[in-house]
Amino acid sequence: MRNYIDSFLAYMKIERIACPSTIYDYSKELIRFFNFLSLRNILDINLISTRIVRQYFYYAKEKRGLGPSTISKIIATVKSFFNYLEEEDITIKNPTRKIKVPKKINKIPS
Repeated sequence: MRNYIDSFLAYMKIERIACPSTIYDYSKELIRFFNFLSLRNILDINLISTRIVRQYFYYAKEKRGLGPSTISKIIATVKSFFNYLEEEDITIKNPTRKIKVPKKINKIPS
């Protein structure tokens, strides 16, 4: 599945003109996501379900101890990746279609 990540990152770099730090962050997070999938023996992009994607977000929050803004970035990254795969007809379904990126909560200054 690494080739899907590479295609997506090339698209982000060339067509979306994403900055190098964004490309790096996307790469890191997508590799973590695919490692999570491979530990569950999910090796076919078309077998990834909405349920599995949500489990990954839960894992990131609970097991990695990440905060709300980082989780929002992870959700946005994974959604962008699957939107790209769908637009390019690489996948037959988009398991992130029904998943919403949480709205940013503005903290009241103390």
